[in-house]
Order: sequence, then C-alpha cells, then structure tokens
Amino acid sequence: MVPNAVFLTAHPSGDRLDLPLIRYLCRDYGISQWSYFHASEDSECSIDEAMTYLSEYLETLAKPVHLIGHGTGGMLAAVYAQQRPDRVRSLTLLSVATNMAHSWIGLYYQHFWRRPCCRAAAMMQIAEALCDSGDREGTRRFAALLHRDLRLGFSVHSPMGLASYPAAQVTVPLLVCGSADDVVVPPHALRQWERLFKKGDRLHLVSRGRHFFHFQSPTEVGEVIQDFWRKLSVTDNAPPPSIVSMFF
Repeated sequence: MVPNAVFLTAHPSGDRLDLPLIRYLCRDYGISQWSYFHASEDSECSIDEAMTYLSEYLETLAKPVHLIGHGTGGMLAAVYAQQRPDRVRSLTLLSVATNMAHSWIGLYYQHFWRRPCCRAAAMMQIAEALCDSGDREGTRRFAALLHRDLRLGFSVHSPMGLASYPAAQVTVPLLVCGSADDVVVPPHALRQWERLFKKGDRLHLVSRGRHFFHFQSPTEVGEVIQDFWRKLSVTDNAPPPSIVSMFF
C-alpha cells in the first residue's frame, strides 16, 4: 500500500520514541517511517546526502505524501519540502525551531561547556529535562537512549561548536507542534514560525510533555495532525467556485 505520510527519523531511538504517534496515525492512514543516522561515530553528517537518500525513497511513491518529523528529523523534512514541494502534500514539524539546527544535542553541548562533568552525569541531567520518565530507573534508561543518539544520531553540531540552519517559508501546508514545557524549543521559539505562516498554516501547543511530547501524548498530537490532514482533504475535494455571468 502506498503510504499517505512518511515519518522522518534522524535518531536511533526514533523507533521507540516516535512509534506511539505512528501507531495512532496508522489507525486511519498509511504511514511509513524513514530513518537516517550515522553508521559510525566517525562518519560526517551531510544534509545533502540525507536529501539524496530521502529523494530516492520518495520518488518511488506514486503521489506526494504528508511529511512529519521531530527535531532534526523535522529539519530534514523541512529542507526537503523547500527543495521539492511537488513531492510533499503537507509538512508537520514537532519541536523544530526556526533555527532548525537547534536540537537537544546542541543543548547537551552547551550544558557540558557551562558545567563540565562526566558524560554520564550530564546525560542524566539532560534526560530529566527532556522527558518525564516517571522515576530514576526510567530516566536512566532514557539517558541510555540519548547517549546512543549522541553517538549515532544525525546532527549538524559537534563538540567543537554549534551550527545554524535558518528556516525559510515553504509553499506546502504547514503544521508546527510543540510543548509548553519544552526546554529545547520553548513556546516563544515556536511562535517565531508564525512570521513564515501562510493562510491555513497552524501552530499547536500541548500543555505538557517536554521535548518528546509526541511520545508522552500521542493521542492528542495524533488528533491534531489528523484534523489538519482532514481539512486539507476537504479543500482538495471542494468544488471549484461557480462563475455567475451578469448581463445588463
């Protein structure tokens, strides 16, 4: 079955953290998951290479699809939508700032530079800030996922410095979602997208869930995304405006 939407993942933990939302959306839509991350710690991150692989995949599909991405995955989705709007039905960004390179990995490096400590301790502090795991053991497991992402996840940042990748307006319909308690992409940063909005573009904030709010609240986020898609379908299927000729 040709998917209606493609969820872009740029971190190894994506299979776990993105899956609750993907499962929810799969109730009514065909969803595929596309992953891109490092094969090793020594490989270089390349947006151009990621775009080549993504384009090769999307070109195999018979029709344009809804693109969804969280964090860096959202950055890749947005870059592709800018380059190939003809292949994108809509774009949904989860926890993506208008400086699209901004990510939890950049936050980790900033934290480490300000308060040097062992990597394990720094990762535990970041894990507590990014996701409410419920208890110390849950936080420890989540920190282990983040540690793997730090080694193998796609990121334009490095221990030597942070990169920047400013957003540009996309011509496709756009939905931007985030959480009111996200320390990586806080509400004021999300609202900067509004200056790039077109008619019909939307911003939605959940009340809590931190940076991985779509993992914490897949039903709420899924309902917002599906409502966005349904309204696009109504627009697509609407009859053309009638033309009334008037003679005097």
